[in-house]
This record gives sequence, C-alpha cells and structure tokens, in this order.
Amino acid sequence: MKINGKMFINFLSFVAIILVGLALILKNTSFGDKLADIASIIAYAMLGIFSFFYARSKRNLIFIILWIAAVVLIVVSYII
Repeated sequence: MKINGKMFINFLSFVAIILVGLALILKNTSFGDKLADIASIIAYAMLGIFSFFYARSKRNLIFIILWIAAVVLIVVSYII
C-alpha cells in the first residue's frame, strides 16, 4: 500500500481523536495529562500543515510570513 499525504493526515487525525478520548477517560491523572499533551501536539501539527497549504496556495509572500510568525508563536508559547 502506498501512503500519500492525505492518507497520513487522516491517520494523524484518527490518532489524535483516540488520544483525546483516552485522555478524557483518564483525566486528572498524569498519564491522561500526557495523552492530552500528545493529542494537542498532533492537532497543532495538523493545523500547521493544512494552513501552510492554504498560505502557499495564495502565492503571496504576506501569507507565508504570517504563517511563519504564527507557527513560531505557537511553538514558543507551547515550550514556555
């Protein structure tokens, strides 16, 4: 089976939903908190990927610069 980009994104969204569901079941535990963090990271990554394709489709440097600034802000705020 050949895996393409759309199939990979669909798989990531499936994994994120499973992790969110498990995290909700196990909330208020350290394992549940870690699952929620992993699900959030996957969700942010998927949003970043989809938004990059949108910004690139506009063929305007302003959209790419705004996308880069937003991604940097998200990464920095998540680390801090």
